[in-house]
Amino acid sequence: MSRQNWLIGLMFLLALGLWRWFDQETGDSQAQSGSIYQPSFTAKALRTQHYDAKGHLKEELAADYAEHYAQLEMSELEHPRITTRDADGKPLWELSGEKGVLNNSDSAILRNQVVLKNLGPQPIAERLTTDYMELDLTNQQMRTNLKVVIEGPGFHNEGVGLLGKLDQNSYELLDNSHAIYFNQAR
Repeated sequence: MSRQNWLIGLMFLLALGLWRWFDQETGDSQAQSGSIYQPSFTAKALRTQHYDAKGHLKEELAADYAEHYAQLEMSELEHPRITTRDADGKPLWELSGEKGVLNNSDSAILRNQVVLKNLGPQPIAERLTTDYMELDLTNQQMRTNLKVVIEGPGFHNEGVGLLGKLDQNSYELLDNSHAIYFNQAR
């Protein structure tokens, strides 16, 4: 064999070796990142309760299925239902959706057919529906930038975007708001 053939063969083997070495590093990093995002635990028919410093029931969380990721400090939920309560422990709101994410910092995101039902006596707004809702459970604040439908006794209100406080039973539609008011038979 000539020198030229030996040189081409040596370059081919060197290129093959470099390719295998870099491919192995990429595979190792993918394997490591895949193991980081494995759930720490899963649960079916999950139910948790949160109490305040005085021992009063503050919130309840239920979900058909949950995956908790300790490294990310979050849980992914299927069909989550969150019930918030007032200082006396009476239910105020029930929030539900098809999917949800709950962070360890007490913030939640509900997606797909999100429904908020007011469970308090004589509510101004009885039901609120949207497809996306962010909740700060510590401060009892909610917000979305999508279409929102609010129904109550004697009115139907729609708009885009919402800011609200669950504990104060207040909300503000941000854009394109229109309402229909009607008399109720007594």
